Amino acid sequence: PIGIEPVTAIPTYVFHADKPVVSGYPSGGGCFEIPQHIYSRLSHKFVEEFGFNLRDLLPFISLEVPMESCRNLAFIDLPGYNPGERGGSTGGDRSASDEYLNQAQSLIWMIGLDSSGTIPRDDLEHLWDLAENNIPLYVVLNKADLRPESTLDDVLDQVADELEMAGIPYEGLCAYSSEYGGELAFRKRPLFEVLDEWDRPRSSTKHVMDKIEAVLSSYAQPKLG
Repeated sequence: PIGIEPVTAIPTYVFHADKPVVSGYPSGGGCFEIPQHIYSRLSHKFVEEFGFNLRDLLPFISLEVPMESCRNLAFIDLPGYNPGERGGSTGGDRSASDEYLNQAQSLIWMIGLDSSGTIPRDDLEHLWDLAENNIPLYVVLNKADLRPESTLDDVLDQVADELEMAGIPYEGLCAYSSEYGGELAFRKRPLFEVLDEWDRPRSSTKHVMDKIEAVLSSYAQPKLG
């Protein structure tokens, strides 16, 4: 779903496949295909019309789509931190995002230039908390087409200064516009250079086994005292 207001209501995995398929995964198990015209309507406003939190029944969705690059990456489109703070049946966006962030190996943080030319204080606080987890961070200033192009360098410099003053490490920072076809300007490193670096085949089985072995190893350590 796209729109001016916050739209992502249900966490969505996005990854490469030969043809577009949208699937829903109910809390009770199983999987079913979601017609694309239905998926495009699953915004905050639409979900609130149900009168209950749809995430209780449908915790997450997957979107398979052909991609020219990033074929070894799975993106998770999250509701964000602020939309659910208004309450209602889509409240709890922050806790839903936190749950999935714990699974992430890297983070792309989106800031809409339609509402701000700086990082909101809430965002800085959350990024500071997440910095403790040592998750690689890339910051994207979205909807850059809504700002005069001559002002983008100043905006990027200001955001970079705010990140550095707050002591938040980041891989790069860019101004991005889907209307103009991509990245308009960046600091440190361009977005797709970083994505290409992250886009490496990995063994999911090995990743899970390493985590299990780390837990077992911690239990096997002799306790002092």
